[in-house]
Amino acid sequence: MSSSPTIPDPTPSRQPSENNGRSRRRPIWIMSLIVGMGVLLIAAGVIVVIIYRNPAPSDPIAADSTIPHDAPKPDNTLKPEVPSDPPEPEEAPTAFKGPHDFVSLIRHLNPNDPTTEPLTRSIPLMSAAHVVIDTPVYLCPRGDLWLTHPDAPPAETLLKDAFRSQSHVTRDRVKFARWLPAPSPGAGLSLQLIVERDGRDVLLARLPRYDKPHDPLPLDTTSSESLVRDYPRAMAFDDATFVPTRSGVSMLRVESPSLGTLAIVERHVELQADRPGSMAHVAMSAVGPIAWSTHADADVPSTVARWIDGDWKLLATSDDRQGWPSSIAHLIPLADGTVLVLHRQGDRIETASMLLESRSIDEALLERLIGQLSDPEPDVRSEAQRNISAMGPAAWPTLEAKRDAQRAEARVRIDVLLGDRTAPTLFGLRLERGSGRVVARLPDGGIVLHLQGGFSAVNRSGAVQRYAPAWLSVRPGLWPERLADGLIEQISREGRTLRAAGIEWIIEHDLDGVLRWIGIHAEPLNRKGNERFNRFRGIDSRGRWLLSTIDPNGPTLVIDPFLPDPRPRMPVWVMDVSPGQSGWDAEGWPAIRRGGAWALRGANWVAIKDEEFTTALSDTSTKRREIGRSRNGLTFGGGVVDLTVRDAAGREMSWLLPPHIAGLPLQNQSPQMMEIEDDRFLFINAPGRVVRLKRIAQEGSTIKTTDAEPGRSKADPFIVEAVFARNLPVSAIRRVWLDPAGRLIFASGAGQLHIAFPAGHIPQDVMNLIPAKELREAERDAAQ
Repeated sequence: MSSSPTIPDPTPSRQPSENNGRSRRRPIWIMSLIVGMGVLLIAAGVIVVIIYRNPAPSDPIAADSTIPHDAPKPDNTLKPEVPSDPPEPEEAPTAFKGPHDFVSLIRHLNPNDPTTEPLTRSIPLMSAAHVVIDTPVYLCPRGDLWLTHPDAPPAETLLKDAFRSQSHVTRDRVKFARWLPAPSPGAGLSLQLIVERDGRDVLLARLPRYDKPHDPLPLDTTSSESLVRDYPRAMAFDDATFVPTRSGVSMLRVESPSLGTLAIVERHVELQADRPGSMAHVAMSAVGPIAWSTHADADVPSTVARWIDGDWKLLATSDDRQGWPSSIAHLIPLADGTVLVLHRQGDRIETASMLLESRSIDEALLERLIGQLSDPEPDVRSEAQRNISAMGPAAWPTLEAKRDAQRAEARVRIDVLLGDRTAPTLFGLRLERGSGRVVARLPDGGIVLHLQGGFSAVNRSGAVQRYAPAWLSVRPGLWPERLADGLIEQISREGRTLRAAGIEWIIEHDLDGVLRWIGIHAEPLNRKGNERFNRFRGIDSRGRWLLSTIDPNGPTLVIDPFLPDPRPRMPVWVMDVSPGQSGWDAEGWPAIRRGGAWALRGANWVAIKDEEFTTALSDTSTKRREIGRSRNGLTFGGGVVDLTVRDAAGREMSWLLPPHIAGLPLQNQSPQMMEIEDDRFLFINAPGRVVRLKRIAQEGSTIKTTDAEPGRSKADPFIVEAVFARNLPVSAIRRVWLDPAGRLIFASGAGQLHIAFPAGHIPQDVMNLIPAKELREAERDAAQ
């Protein structure tokens, strides 16, 4: 009987026991486990291969981190018929390191200017950064800035996420931007852009289905200059854009003739406006866009057209007026489909009313407004009357039915409103007989009238009052406004043109530049040397003012009230308290004594005790060797011929002062070196003069100099950034110091305080303390 081969056991021999049987069964259990794991690994490999060969449809929203996660996902069950092949995915945009907004563009254009972060509070425009941009700048209806720079990306890259920013930089010249509603909740606004490329206007859009930029769509152009589009006056309505041209108005609309394709449709209406002194206009009425022409020659009839059912319909031509007045000055749409017509009749401006299409009005709102005609507040009563007038003739039946139940003043106002049946009023203002003319057409579509006969209206006391003569502004979205006498005097001067933006009134002059009307006076916006920027372009949503030259394609001056002027400036407030005294208190705040003692602590005048007011100096009899100290331990000496610098280790160097800042004798004081920020100092070593110095960046030793920069010696440890002299005292100076707020104070024996602001601007809370005349003097020519 054969026996099976014996497998040597490497383990030491042991006596038989009950465990020997279990030891012999263990290898079988281990082998079963290994086989099971192998089967699982093989199954996992098969699954991986299946997934690799059959990938799941990609989710473009999940892949794009810029789209909110709660945005709805596309419906993948709908298959496009054209094109048959799915669109190719966009290439991932390369990281762009050039200018992408206004601030980064300014730093890109001026790399040597101090890097400044935008301020949290606005500063006066004369103290703000005045930046000249030589490339085209466009201000869109949303108030965004579109800036052109050759190092920026193409405009297509901005179409998707432009709504996240207020300023945009692209290599293309943007002429018009139309913001569109979000295609889906949470997806953000989208837009269409009209840009200029290779001398042609093209429209850029995205296909919402694929979220992909479409090829640029060229706008149809002809050789006739009469079709040149005036994009700054364009308006959007529904899915179309209406653009005045030299001869009429064009409707532009993007259509999709087939799935996956876009095309531009344009419909132009000729208004015979292509002649000197003529203009084409467009406005939005309750029943759609209406276009008309105006002419300087009153004998030329105006043409009127309406956009209806996808095309233009002529309402009045030179041959067929259809009841419309001949010489139209302005049209004002009302809520019920009526249009208020201002037209010229001889040398007068008169009113008429034309119905485009009847529209119902809100009767419940009308009854509330009628009730407000008896409100205790005069402004509420006047506002209610204007709102009722804007409803048009559809409000007349209700006014007649409610009249007798109202109080006396309400009946007077209703009678004025019902008087529109015979002679329409201008929102409650009745134009009186007398000569009248249009003196200005504003960029926002408004006009300014000069009415020699004036107008009559219900005043705050409830009585009808006449104002004659009168200058009257009529602007979209605002009630008619009578211009202030001071503003009228300004624009009556020869060569001045009136402009407006929101509540701001602006005056243009070829020599004086641009002036801003501030209540009682006109404030110049141009600094010395930039008077050529004498055309007002607009104000963006950040409060930046845009000025241009007479050439619309020339450079643009941008005034940003949230960026301090990079040029060194030091406005000085001169306060004359004579026959009182100027001095300081124990904490170093500037103080005055006239009747009582007061200290200017921060932005508040605080009453102090007489014994807290002082004019006594602790050390005026001897000249000090040390004239200043820096935060990092440097001490300064000299200051007349040279400036010595000593560090904490005792190392010292001497800088021979340039001739134009060499010292002159001072009264009762040594030269002074005061640090206003890291490595920037105010240096005073002569009467009536303050020098701003910048210490050169150091390496190693605190007094070691670096290689020479252009225009200075290698041994120069300082750069002279500015020399200030305007509004500074030259005699009877008792003390000069920096107060706890960082202001440079001069207290003189002549009863004057000179408060200088080394930061370059006067804080708003301090401005409120300064009389207007002194404030203008402080801000004027503050840069040296």
